[in-house]
Amino acid sequence: MTPRPPAPVVLVLALLAGALPACKGGPRAADRERARSGSATDPGGDADPASFDPAESGTGRPLAPAQQERFVRIESLVAQWDAVQQEGKDEEASLLAKKVGEETDADFDVIVASARGQHGVRAEHLAVKALGFSTRREATAVLVSKLTSPDAALVGNALIAIKLRADPDTPLPPIVALLRSNTLEARRFAPLAFANVVIARERAGRPIEEAIAEKAMTGLVGLVQDRDPYARLHTAKAMGALRRPEATDFLVLLLKDEHTRIRLAAAAALERIGDPRTFPQVLRLFDDLPEEQKPVLRDILASYAAHLTGSPIPPDEVLRLGTSPIAWDRWYADHVAGAKR
Repeated sequence: MTPRPPAPVVLVLALLAGALPACKGGPRAADRERARSGSATDPGGDADPASFDPAESGTGRPLAPAQQERFVRIESLVAQWDAVQQEGKDEEASLLAKKVGEETDADFDVIVASARGQHGVRAEHLAVKALGFSTRREATAVLVSKLTSPDAALVGNALIAIKLRADPDTPLPPIVALLRSNTLEARRFAPLAFANVVIARERAGRPIEEAIAEKAMTGLVGLVQDRDPYARLHTAKAMGALRRPEATDFLVLLLKDEHTRIRLAAAAALERIGDPRTFPQVLRLFDDLPEEQKPVLRDILASYAAHLTGSPIPPDEVLRLGTSPIAWDRWYADHVAGAKR
């Protein structure tokens, strides 16, 4: 047998298939909710979804036949999950994610041993992917321990798995340290993992320590003009997750990004921060968006408006305002700017 490369590139993350449709060679656009989610599809990934071969796993203890079969099933299920995510089939993706988790937890000790490199490089990469779907609390610590690996692709996979888990108990300093990494995988996925953990902590009523938040902002600011569009996209989401007022100027800069999805992610982040002064700049995006994306911005503005007034805008009024920048500008003048005078 001719050996193939022992480890895959970073796991394809399709929670927002086509996050950057304007990119050359970028993936296609997905539905509106994915546009607002602020995550992205990594253009890497395995061409052969069920290609796990324990004979090619490199050095390490061999897996038992039953364990080899489980790894094949896990790799196939992860590939299927990834594909349906790209197609926006959320219900089907949820069922597949559950199956991956069940397979992973059914032989959890072996998966963890593989993630620690005891069964070869290829098994290590696949096990790290699998732990993102596990229901076991211990999986988070194993994934965090992989963030110091010299293998950049493995670090990327660990960050994606941490993002998927969105565990509020995830320690943030190891992720924050990667915001200033020289490797593409870390710069691309550390902001995404950080954002989801921060949001999970917010939901759990656990605010971020000030020192960590300040250090994270320093790292994120350095990514606002990163050459990689996915890094910029995920940075916008991370800044929104932090809700730091000092992020507004940088997010306004991202409102002018060449990629539609990044502009929308910046708008959604500004909505989370809720500074009334940036509302007019967000609504100006209507002039630059393709028609199919304008309802996404309308929904962002409706949520933004609810933050500014303290109560939801009635659905019929949202429909009346629609995707007209003039109508939204008048609403702002009547309800926000006018209230200050």
